[in-house]
Amino acid sequence: CTLPQTCAGSGTPNVCGCSDATWTPDPSSYCGDATQTSNCNNTRTTTGTLVCDSGQQCSSNICVSKTPVLTHAGVITNGTGGALLDGAYWVHVSGNYAYVASYVNNALEIINISNPTTPTHVGSLANGAGGAMLVNPRSVYVSGNYAYVASYGSNALEIINVSNPAAPTHVSSITHGTGGALLNGIASVVVEGNYAYIASVTSDSLEIINISNPSSPTHVGSIVHGSGGAILDGANKVAISGNYAYVVSALFATGNNGALEIINISNPANPTHVGKIVAGQGGALLTYPVFTFIRGNYAYVASHDSRALEIINISNPALPTHVGSITNGTGGALLNLANHVKVVGDYAFMTGDSNNALEVINISNPAAPTHFTSLTHGTGGAVLTTPTSIFIVGNYAYVTSMGGDALEVIKIFN
Repeated sequence: CTLPQTCAGSGTPNVCGCSDATWTPDPSSYCGDATQTSNCNNTRTTTGTLVCDSGQQCSSNICVSKTPVLTHAGVITNGTGGALLDGAYWVHVSGNYAYVASYVNNALEIINISNPTTPTHVGSLANGAGGAMLVNPRSVYVSGNYAYVASYGSNALEIINVSNPAAPTHVSSITHGTGGALLNGIASVVVEGNYAYIASVTSDSLEIINISNPSSPTHVGSIVHGSGGAILDGANKVAISGNYAYVVSALFATGNNGALEIINISNPANPTHVGKIVAGQGGALLTYPVFTFIRGNYAYVASHDSRALEIINISNPALPTHVGSITNGTGGALLNLANHVKVVGDYAFMTGDSNNALEVINISNPAAPTHFTSLTHGTGGAVLTTPTSIFIVGNYAYVTSMGGDALEVIKIFN
């Protein structure tokens, strides 16, 4: 038989016919239902196995970015049902719960968000309870059964067991100087595997803590401002991607500049400077940068005093370069004192200290970001007074409102 024919088989010798041996396209290359064609030109309908990313939807068998439509969904304020949200500063979402670092309450607050329209208080842990070190917490990261809290006023990393959200308990902590740990002015924490990566604004450092045993966290390594050329003066926030840590340094000696510092962390005991980009370099708007979000080849930076979103190409970590930016007021963008950014699909979601809004920037062309839409305080009941952090899950953004002492829930996609 000549291809694509095959022998028809037992009982019909010497009869040739086509056998459907292969079908294209591969289901992993498309989403939704599509028509496949066999090597014999027969057709069939098959459901693709391609899963669209968060912020995308399936359209004509390909994944395309969803279009943001912002509406107030729900809110919980300080005191509601016992919630400790005075000075709500930072939020991390894991499963059905939002974990909020409350700066003024000196507490970790846990909120049930299984119904985003009616967030409810579940449990909390305040400074001193069971030995917890939670003075002025500025960041929280949840991994498994534990919440890791950057306690700025305690100069400590606090570890909390949250396996029972209604009754979180102190597990352990590590303070500045313990075993060499650099935690003076601890400002943010990110957990990857067995390590916690910490930016310390007063220690001017990236600190790495081994948390494989949450009951006994230990100092592993660190890198300080100036080491090998590292720019870590006023190290404020850290993001991790692969073998690299990206740290925004807010002060940069004079208190009026800033930088994005890139550090190789493949050996946690010996983190090393790889590259940097400073304010003004190639047009970079990095005056007092306070947060960075990494996706693919780009770092998206909230530049507080530049009042801007700065986009940096990090495809070569040794040589980061300015790509594009957008400043407060451009096309209606609300970026005054920008302080946080999260990227989903073709859009960057941002907050700022003074606009009292959630701002959305179209970043489909990183070289030319544009204002897309925004939601301001009071619109539809939204509580967005001095919003300070964002966490996005599915169709919802969870925003801490430090001035409103609240956790605001915004539906961002229909």
